[in-house]
Amino acid sequence: MKLVEIKNWSDERLITQNEPSRNGYNAMIVEELFERIKHGILNKDVYQEVDAICDVSVFAVGEIYKYGANAQDLLGYGDIKEWLHNKNNVLIQHLKENNIEYTSRIIYYLGEFLESQDDNGRVDAMINMIIDSYKTLYDISFDADKCMDEVMKELNSRTGAYSEETKKWQKFKTPEAQALWYTADFSDCWI
Repeated sequence: MKLVEIKNWSDERLITQNEPSRNGYNAMIVEELFERIKHGILNKDVYQEVDAICDVSVFAVGEIYKYGANAQDLLGYGDIKEWLHNKNNVLIQHLKENNIEYTSRIIYYLGEFLESQDDNGRVDAMINMIIDSYKTLYDISFDADKCMDEVMKELNSRTGAYSEETKKWQKFKTPEAQALWYTADFSDCWI
């Protein structure tokens, strides 16, 4: 899975054309962390956990483009496995060595994002979220590329339209639209 796929999906839904929203981004990430804990960890459903981790990365990649940065230039071209292991992030390693769990690490990066006085600092925080999310998938024995392929299938199965009122792309929730919805299947994504 290439990061440009997330950008293309975001462009088609006019997401990347929106102004960055500090609070909106924060709310989306917190919602995914909540889902990871509630549906993944507490229910012992590793696939729900994987879904939430992937969604954190989708939001972060999409948001980077709102700041005028190119996620591929900052992270890597090609499939995730082609560039991820070349990203040796000292902060991520330090947090892991101190037994800081994934959700807490993402909260830490959110704090960095919120405290940043400039766009470069915000983008750096999002880069940490993306790298940590994909490395975490590998840590729990999932292939990040395969997982993201499944997430993109699910996202692309949702039809909808951009709402001027909410300034967001809204998925259609009619029975006909829901009949077309695909749910990511991570069962073949194990390493």
